[in-house]
Amino acid sequence: MDEQQYLDAATAVRPHLDALLGDGAGDVRRRLDELLARACAGEPVRTGILRVLSAHEPTRRWTQEYLATEPGLREFAAPLGDVRIPRVPSFVCVRPGCDTVWYRFSVSMPIPECHGSPLVRRTPGGTQPTADG
Repeated sequence: MDEQQYLDAATAVRPHLDALLGDGAGDVRRRLDELLARACAGEPVRTGILRVLSAHEPTRRWTQEYLATEPGLREFAAPLGDVRIPRVPSFVCVRPGCDTVWYRFSVSMPIPECHGSPLVRRTPGGTQPTADG
């Protein structure tokens, strides 16, 4: 894997840090921001990004899946002049008390089940749907 793939992973995971790490997200976001700034200055930061993202199981898993997904399936091309950060859709279990969150890195990935029911897409505001709808 080249340096750019790790830079892409660090950029792509940022919008998901709160959901992945809760209270620990701020520190990881700050460390990633520092590494991304150093990369802009021409420093190699692949090892640092790997250390930061591997320090917590949720970000380690997320990064492994992101890097394993074929780049053409995860890319997003917005219309010229329309700048957006692509978001990886997340799915959650509707069972009360279950904190299962799954990220769909490609539309070719089937949505798994949890407690015998398919996971449901998390709403844009980040709220978790209920079994009642």
